[in-house]
Amino acid sequence: MISYLVYICLSLVLILGLLKKSIDLNVIRRDATREAVLVSILNSIAGPGQFLSYLTFVGTSSFFTRLGREYKMSRLLSKDIYGRDRLQVVAVGLLPGAIGSICIILYIIGLRDTASKLLLIPLAMIATSNADTWASEIGVLYKGKPRLILKPRLKVEPGTSGAVSPLGIVASLGGAATIACVSALATRLTEYVLCDPNYSMQIIFMIVLVSGFVGEVSDSIFGYVLQEKRRCRICGTICEHEYHCGEPTEHLWGIKSIKGEHVNMMAQAISGLTCLILTSLLL
Repeated sequence: MISYLVYICLSLVLILGLLKKSIDLNVIRRDATREAVLVSILNSIAGPGQFLSYLTFVGTSSFFTRLGREYKMSRLLSKDIYGRDRLQVVAVGLLPGAIGSICIILYIIGLRDTASKLLLIPLAMIATSNADTWASEIGVLYKGKPRLILKPRLKVEPGTSGAVSPLGIVASLGGAATIACVSALATRLTEYVLCDPNYSMQIIFMIVLVSGFVGEVSDSIFGYVLQEKRRCRICGTICEHEYHCGEPTEHLWGIKSIKGEHVNMMAQAISGLTCLILTSLLL
């Protein structure tokens, strides 16, 4: 327990240092500071394995958000370039942080077997968020037009929710695989890992990878079904903008109040459920 408390103190110092740097670099907006501190603390409480995975997500997603910055700004393809807002910070970090913290509580009160069965769920959720961010930020650089995941014959504007491209699919696999790799290595190589279930690195990698990618696919499906889609009256392009070609667009389907952050949390829930099923079957 003493070593865990030392780890928590060190992680708090690291969080405060990284938070200041993140604000300076416009990774997060200044008004999202409290939310960023909350989700960071929750993910650090969950143990060094999850905290390292979360930091990997924050670092890589910030890098790819700035990839092709001028191109994205000129075409309004990524609002995250100006920093993530409160809802975005909460959407990607709250669920995995909360579940990871619950695992620690279960471990402390003696329910170690239950904690071990839940341990990989928040890692799968982080993998989904990383896969989604990589797919979005790298996928918009695809030179062609993406296609709707459930209506592949329809081409849409880059950045439209529910749209996929070959580049975006490869990027999403890379994002999920990165977190899966970090999760496996952190669980096996970290000297002190609370709730270490002694899973093999290969099993951890496969469960987190598959669960994370399933969550990303569900994110695209939810985005297609739930988020508002509109069509340009002039050129017929399907998009999410209220104006296109200088004219108002017409509503096709979807719910205007549903935002990408709501879809992200739904996708995390799917990845968590997938992870629980795979853990029950394989471990």
